[in-house]
Formats: sequence, structure tokens, C-alpha cells
Amino acid sequence: MDITSSVSLTPISALEGAEFATAPAASATILKNVTPKKQKKKKIATMLHPTLQAIVHELFRFEDKDIALGRLKSLKENFIVSKEQPADDLPDGPYVRLWIKGYSISKKQKIQGAKGNYALIGVREVEKRFTLYAIKEDVAVKVHPQRKRPKQQHPDWGHPILRNIRKEEKHIFNTLEAAELSLKQMHEQFPNTSIPGRARLFIMIYSKPEHEGDNPVKKWVLEIKAAEKGGFYIDYKENVYKPKAKSDKPALPKLTNPHMESVAEELGEEVRNGYFASMVQVKRASKGRAPIKKVGAEALARKPDNAAS
Repeated sequence: MDITSSVSLTPISALEGAEFATAPAASATILKNVTPKKQKKKKIATMLHPTLQAIVHELFRFEDKDIALGRLKSLKENFIVSKEQPADDLPDGPYVRLWIKGYSISKKQKIQGAKGNYALIGVREVEKRFTLYAIKEDVAVKVHPQRKRPKQQHPDWGHPILRNIRKEEKHIFNTLEAAELSLKQMHEQFPNTSIPGRARLFIMIYSKPEHEGDNPVKKWVLEIKAAEKGGFYIDYKENVYKPKAKSDKPALPKLTNPHMESVAEELGEEVRNGYFASMVQVKRASKGRAPIKKVGAEALARKPDNAAS
């Protein structure tokens, strides 16, 4: 008997629609079932954590060694550990290596900017019980995951103030005093490589050289400018000025008030904070000129009659 004679064959084109109609729902169900659970975020080990305090001071006491080993294993599950772990067959092992913030920092390391140290955590018997303990490892501070930035002679573009100045969207200061304060702070932090000026600061900044042999330290000018919609911002440009060989140099403008504390103090509070007013303030401040004083209609009315003659 021919088996195919008793079976009705359905065209493939008719089956395609039915298959694809149910496929998305089925695949969605499968994806939902196999989605992995969100992993627990591991923390940086720190001496502020009670577990690390108990380990460093050997306060744990366990009757069973397996319980102590289980607590040791849990460190890998809860804290960020070193990528290079000691071998399990070490004497008195196993150990867990991790960096602990605030742990056993020597005076020498503190000068180098250390914030913590690497340690080996192991298990040993104490008073007929088992405890966890730490062994400090001598690792160069420069390879620690965290360390204080050593004080540099030159700032780089990662400095908070310089990073703020370099943003695409200019940071607008509401007052000239606020913009002046940023330049003042830069000068105070790097007094040997900066020269303060009127509404500007000449400073040497470190940046990664683009080509081999380039000088990584360049001269820059930070200058306060008026914003179009009012207020002020700090512009920056490379200082490429080279003095001419001529001996006769133009005299510097004289200060109207040599004893004033800031440019903003001389300008006073009477000028509006529009673009034109801000621009005039900066221009006059940079040249050491006296502030603009408004003359009202009443002042003009009091003008003597013989003044016209």
C-alpha cells in the first residue's frame, strides 16, 4: 500500500504563515526563562567594613575549620579581589589576596600617596579555635588600584577647574568675582608656574604629547570674557607670543587703585550685567581703568549754567 496516497499534503506556502505567527511568542518565552539573574556588585575592601576589621585584628573564632574556610571563600563573592591569586597548595593555605583601603599604611607610603595595601587572608588555629588573619604584602604604591595623586609642579587638563573651562558648553559665571576666584585658585595651587594678570592668568599646563619629542608642557592664557547672554566665562588659548628683539618696550598701564583687592571691587555694583556691560567691565579691568559711573538726569540738571560757556 502506498503510504503517501492516504496523506493529504499541505502546501509549504500555507504552513509558513502559521509557523511565523507563533514563533515570536515562543521565542519571547524562551528568552524570558533563560535571562540570567543580575549579579551582586562587589565592593572594594576597606577597613571601615566590620568583616575586614575582624580579620585584621583576628577576632573571629570558629569551632570548625570548614566554617572558617567558608568565610574565607565568601570574601571572593563580596569583595573585589586581586586578579592574581596565590596557589591553593601553599603551606598553611589557602589564601585570598585583595587590596584593603586604609590598611597598614606606613609613613613612607603615606608620602608616596598610598591609600591602602595588599594583603593575604588565611585561616589558622588560635586558642583551640580557627580564625581569619591578614599578612601585609609589600607592593609598590604606583601599582595600587587607588592612590593619592602626587602634587605636581604643572597642572594638567584633568584638573577640575581646567576640565570645567574646557567643556564644549561654556560654564557661565554670574559675577566677575566668581570667575576671578577660579583663576585665583589656580594661581595659588601652582604659584611657580603661573602669573596672575588683570582678568587673566598665564599658566603652564601639562598635556600628553601628540608626537614623539614634543614638549609636554605648554604655555596657556586663561582669560575672562563676557558671555553673549550676560555673565562671564573663562576662555583658553595657547600662548604663542614671542617678544620682539627691540629694546624699547611700551610702558605698562598704570593702576587706578594699586591697593584694591580685586578687579570686581573696582568695578562696583552700578553696572548692569548685560553682554555689552560685561564686555566693557572686562575690557576696562584688563587695562586697569576706573569703573564706569552712571550720570543721571538729576545730575545733569544740577550742572551750573556757566558750564556751557
